[in-house]
Amino acid sequence: MLDVRGISYVLCDEPADVVRRDLRAISGDLHCTTVMLLGADANRLAEAAEVALGIGLDVYVRPYLENARASEVLAHLGGVALVAERLRVAYPGQVTLLVGSEFSLTSKGMLPGPALFLRLQVLIRPRLRRLYDRRITRKLNRLLGAALTVARQHFTGPITYASGYWENVDWSGFDLVGVNLYRMGDDHTAYEDRLRRLVKESERPVVVTEFGCGAFVGADRRGPGSFLIVNWFSDPPRIKDGFVRDEQTQAGYLGELIELYARSGVHGCFVYTFASPGFPHRVNPAVDLDMAGFGVVKTSPDDPGQWQPKAAFHEVANRYARPLTRQLPGPASARADSEGGRSTKYAGVVETKERRRLDVVSHVQRSTRMTAGQQRAWTEIWPRIGRRLTDIPPGPVDFDSWFGRSAPVVLEIGSGMGDSTAKLAAAAPELNHLAAEVYQAGHGQLMLWAERAEISNLRLLLGDAVIFLMDHVPAGTLHGVRIYFPDPWPKKRHHKRRLIQPDFVALVASKLAPGGTLHLATDWAEYADQMLAVCTAEPLLENQYDTWAPRPKWRPITKFETRAHRESRPTQDLIFTRRA
Repeated sequence: MLDVRGISYVLCDEPADVVRRDLRAISGDLHCTTVMLLGADANRLAEAAEVALGIGLDVYVRPYLENARASEVLAHLGGVALVAERLRVAYPGQVTLLVGSEFSLTSKGMLPGPALFLRLQVLIRPRLRRLYDRRITRKLNRLLGAALTVARQHFTGPITYASGYWENVDWSGFDLVGVNLYRMGDDHTAYEDRLRRLVKESERPVVVTEFGCGAFVGADRRGPGSFLIVNWFSDPPRIKDGFVRDEQTQAGYLGELIELYARSGVHGCFVYTFASPGFPHRVNPAVDLDMAGFGVVKTSPDDPGQWQPKAAFHEVANRYARPLTRQLPGPASARADSEGGRSTKYAGVVETKERRRLDVVSHVQRSTRMTAGQQRAWTEIWPRIGRRLTDIPPGPVDFDSWFGRSAPVVLEIGSGMGDSTAKLAAAAPELNHLAAEVYQAGHGQLMLWAERAEISNLRLLLGDAVIFLMDHVPAGTLHGVRIYFPDPWPKKRHHKRRLIQPDFVALVASKLAPGGTLHLATDWAEYADQMLAVCTAEPLLENQYDTWAPRPKWRPITKFETRAHRESRPTQDLIFTRRA
């Protein structure tokens, strides 16, 4: 079966809550095991990767620079590799780095033309492109050798490259073979033969790093050239005459290839792509650019963050959800161990998950883009009081040094937009308050609250609080842990993603000092019952009350709580203490 069932996700300027929503859809609705994150901004790649890893997805990190020279590509790769290594340390066995993609097209100097569009015109004309094949191979492998050197200096996990189907790559230094293998034309047998030959002859696992087509009649024959049905020189761009929208064409193309990859011993595949905001859907077929786009969802021209699933979305979800039988095992495929924890084995690289994955899902994000004030807070305030999880060095964190004083530490997991957190910190200046959240906008707003109230006993963590607890908090050191209104994941099939699970509660209990408290609150009755049962079963914890705790007057009323009261849903508090 396919070990990697993935889709690519291109990061541009999407708000953090949109990214989080989309990644949840990729995990929960498309049934992907892995997401390939593409982007130029290393920080945005890191933020999105932390979210993806936190909800249980594995991540392929793929830097992308368009029209860059080799020196620029290598410098950019070095920064991304550093970020990827921090993620790999936090999530062993879950992070793979690509050094780039289709360098002969995206970078200058291999194909003629100063811009990508002009180089593409050479590429889509095979007779013309063949004139440059030897130059492409020579310069490409020289650049890839340098890229591998840079990547290995900073990243110790598995490395690959998303090669163009026309590129002749020396794979000897890589851990996986990665190919953007689009099917074109009518000779499906030739495509299948090439795929099987690639798997048979490769000494490393093969990953199809891109495949897809548009949503119109004939798109399955055009493959990567689907976008060429648009007249990009008209204003606005228009679909050329004679093309008819047909979502089933795209769905059939993707479904057939996913099944083929599973039969042929391919290690994994990535549908290209989740969304194509530059190809919005319109009712008028003359300007319905979504026909020419590769997204499995169609986006709105007025709000690119809003989308609707296409037929391809449902086809991919169905294919990824069902068992896919492999008939021709690959020569060096990754295998799951007998305990269920995956041991990902590549040539020369062994990454073993030595601990069970614990997924953090904090409050549902309610912000959109960062305001100017929130951006200012990140520039001026964050360096003084905040830390990214990926920037914390290995080993226990020194809370006294971080806060600039010695005082009991209370950790809040999922601080949201921070209004309640700021009130709690201001009301208890004798405590050191640490707020953990996964979104910049929320921390940006919390920093503004802290600035206005002149709060000095507050510090911020951006990243997965579970990994922070596991790797950086010594046993028996926390005065308290607070988790207010965590995501209830109401669907039964998603209950496994809930934060309050036995392993997590045991972890928290081990980090509490004797007498320290775990304070939970929820407005979801069934989740409240689960919380009570799980915490009661933990031998290190003792309930301060028979069952539910009365709502403490010092706990601010959150927006979730206000909405629950408006909808006649009771809220429940639980307060457990660590036994001596």
